Amino acid sequence: MNRRRQKYFTKEFFEKNFPGLKTYPKDGYPDNGSGIFSAKLSVEQWLDLNNASRAHMNYVEGVTLAVLSILASGLASPRLAVVCGIAYIIGRQLCT
Repeated sequence: MNRRRQKYFTKEFFEKNFPGLKTYPKDGYPDNGSGIFSAKLSVEQWLDLNNASRAHMNYVEGVTLAVLSILASGLASPRLAVVCGIAYIIGRQLCT
């Protein structure tokens, strides 16, 4: 997500679209695709930023259950829990 914000919310972007700002928000933060800064993006840029934001939130929502499950299974079978944890991490990376 942060790479997308860095890509689109540059110093040049703010100078062009918001000349009255004295300081520029670092990477457009806290705009996650639905704020005033995103209104100045093209449709393709906006879609890319929103898709990255949704993918990030999907990961955040799912990682808690995955970590708790791995910790609980680690009590009974630590080696299997390690394998499952590594598979989860690799699987998430391959899907992005």
